[in-house]
Amino acid sequence: MTDIALKKPRTLNDFQLEEIDGEALLYSPSATRSIYLNPSAALIWHLCTGEHTAGEIIETLQEQFPEQADSIGDDVTATLEKFLESQAIELL
Repeated sequence: MTDIALKKPRTLNDFQLEEIDGEALLYSPSATRSIYLNPSAALIWHLCTGEHTAGEIIETLQEQFPEQADSIGDDVTATLEKFLESQAIELL
């Protein structure tokens, strides 16, 4: 289990999720930038409440999508790292 799997990701207030015409965008008014989210990344965003570890988020998604269980861990980790780089989440 990677170090990030033990952390609890929490969204930062500066970023807002906007859903327009079936597309999901993270938008930061102060940074005047947006990040396109595919449906999986939008689901991960919703789970970044600071209450669950990244490992628990991975387990939840693996239970919901067992046919993709093998790749979910890497996908969640990569998405969380993208959120971190964009300063959209913090790890508790």
